[in-house]
This record gives sequence, structure tokens and C-alpha cells, in this order.
Amino acid sequence: MTFPTADETPPRRPPAGLHFCLVQPVKACFWPAAKVLYLYGEAAMLAIRLPQSVEKRLEKLARRTGRTKTFYVREAILQYLEDLEDIYAAERVLDRIRNGRERTISLEDVLKDHGVEG
Repeated sequence: MTFPTADETPPRRPPAGLHFCLVQPVKACFWPAAKVLYLYGEAAMLAIRLPQSVEKRLEKLARRTGRTKTFYVREAILQYLEDLEDIYAAERVLDRIRNGRERTISLEDVLKDHGVEG
């Protein structure tokens, strides 16, 4: 399956089974007959150095599952970023609570307010 490049006109029909495809620079395309909006965007590339033991584990996993190493690295980074963002958000809330800018409600009060016996 090939995707249009930045200077090509997108195909008259969308590639089967796709909801969107990415090319450079940012573009959007709509196929009226299929009522599908194709978004064209830019993806950044990042090079990282991994210990050989990690590289071997990643290669083995990719081979075993039929997915790419890039898939697993991307998923790991996204999950880690989500976890860090959650941690930082929780720390900000905790700081507001400790400084008296935000209050808490006890579980007992929440249960009582909603008519649930604790």
C-alpha cells in the first residue's frame, strides 16, 4: 500500500481499511463518496541509544509478535509520558491541598451525602 506524498494528489478512493494516513507536510483530504476525512500530518523521528541487551529483547519481542520495534518503543514512551503527567498532576493537587487552596472530603462524608452506608 502506498500513501500520497506532499506533492501528489491523494487517490480518488481511500486505501481500504484505513481511517487516516500520514504524510508531510500537514494536509487534510475528504472523500465525499466514502464520507471519510483523511488527515495528513508530520511525524518526528528520534534516534536513541539502547544497551545491547535491551536491543536484543526488543528485537526478539518484535519478531515473536510480528510488530515493529518502533511500535513497542513508541508505546513505551507514550505510556511513560502518561504516567509522568499523572504523577505531576497529582503532585500539583497535593501541593494545593497542603497550602489550603483545595479541600478534601472524607469517604465517610461522600458515602453519607449519596445515601450509602459505610
